[in-house]
Amino acid sequence: IDNAAALKQCYEGFDPAEPWPVVQEFISGDVYGFTAVCHQGDILDCFMFRMDAEHARGGTAAYSTSVLNQKLFVQAQNIIQKLQWNGAIDLDFIIDEKRDFWLLEINPRFSGTLGFAHKCGVDLAHTYFVLATQGHRACFHQRKRRTYKAGLLFRCLFPSEVIYCVTHKKRFGRFFLNFLRPGTLTDLSWRDPGLMLGLLRQTYWLWQDQRLDKNGFEVPITKAKAEEKSFSRIVTKALFKRFAQDVSSISAKICQTQAKR
Repeated sequence: IDNAAALKQCYEGFDPAEPWPVVQEFISGDVYGFTAVCHQGDILDCFMFRMDAEHARGGTAAYSTSVLNQKLFVQAQNIIQKLQWNGAIDLDFIIDEKRDFWLLEINPRFSGTLGFAHKCGVDLAHTYFVLATQGHRACFHQRKRRTYKAGLLFRCLFPSEVIYCVTHKKRFGRFFLNFLRPGTLTDLSWRDPGLMLGLLRQTYWLWQDQRLDKNGFEVPITKAKAEEKSFSRIVTKALFKRFAQDVSSISAKICQTQAKR
């Protein structure tokens, strides 16, 4: 909605019994995330990342990139200090054309990119554990300088990237080409076959239970269309089951080889 007449028309169509809508200023740009562990307003450790507007559709994005941005850090730090925040926090910002950050939301939890931070060497979960078990007695070395590398690409393979590539068939080849791209991290965990199996199941459930449009959002489906897809769902289920078994087998062999070494 970009004008007053359209806003008025939209409001007139609402049922008075429905929850009153929230009106926000429209700002276009990429989404930046800042996730951290805090104690009484101090940042004990943190991680910053960027998601381009195409993939920032809610939830964990298919692709995100690690960043080191002092302006973002200072803005997040001011918010955390004024709130005297304790524990985990996740702040989302949108950056506009003037490179100014606009706060989108605050979540009292870690970001879905927690695994990304860990693979970059930022173990927020451990910091939170120490804070929870030792409290003010814990000795923290706050990161005045962020030590992780900026510009690393993280792929959330299951379910985000798989669903994205399926709903954008022209970019399906990117799924395989990204394995050859240097400086790329993924949520694959060969040391934890159970986790891999869980991610595969989650991807299958989303693919089976949701009908997705080109942006990855659920859309209605007719009975005829459902019957048309019934056979393909059976085939998909069998393929996912076989793929999950193969992944678990390969992961187990890798773990055995590493244990022998």
